[in-house]
Amino acid sequence: MEQNEVTYHCKASVYPPLTMVALMTGIGVPVMFATMFIHPVVAMIAMVGVMYAAMLFMTGSTVFTMDSKGIHRTISTSLKWGKKEPKTETQTWDHLKWFKEGKDRGKYSAEFHFLRLHFKNGAEWMITDNDGERLGAFLVFLANFKQIVAEHNQHIVPANSSVGTAASVAHRPEEKIIEQRKTFYETVWAKIFTIFLGAVIVVFLFLWATTPYVNSIAAFRLFFVLIPGFVYMWYRVFGKKK
Repeated sequence: MEQNEVTYHCKASVYPPLTMVALMTGIGVPVMFATMFIHPVVAMIAMVGVMYAAMLFMTGSTVFTMDSKGIHRTISTSLKWGKKEPKTETQTWDHLKWFKEGKDRGKYSAEFHFLRLHFKNGAEWMITDNDGERLGAFLVFLANFKQIVAEHNQHIVPANSSVGTAASVAHRPEEKIIEQRKTFYETVWAKIFTIFLGAVIVVFLFLWATTPYVNSIAAFRLFFVLIPGFVYMWYRVFGKKK
């Protein structure tokens, strides 16, 4: 499989999302308790500030490069760990187990496109369009990625197939099809959750209209949190797919 190098630049984190959250929490919570004696507000500001600073340190300019051998990731962060050169990691196509691609929306960010890669050693890489800022370049990179994966999968002989010689199968005993998995919005669980959320909203609307038990705070959450969230979920789960 011959493939020219394809390069994409974006911002990415050094660690997977759950690891990032755990590290930021582990740094921020002790700071909060250490400054609690000053004032609770000061403690909260200190915790949020330290967690945000930790996120910046663990996120940096990232270059993803694809070629016939695999995909490479080079991250330049403010956290050098004593190294002058950016850290480069390489994963071969044989080590890529599955991937997901789609759109999502952060709690405080715009809708973004992503490509999530999961490797056989447990590593995960997340590639995004930086909240739409690099959408064009991202889509080009994604198209090339899917082409390489398709070519890779065409050369894999299924275990139950009689096509090919025993020598060709033995030559690549660990190679398997690179699987494209569904995003959460494409699963049956998303449909169930969306329908359940809609039923909850109907119940709350009935209580709001017929009883005095729904206070102003609950009404605010209903109209400005639950209903907009339901509309977005319905759009993502049941909306027309391109």
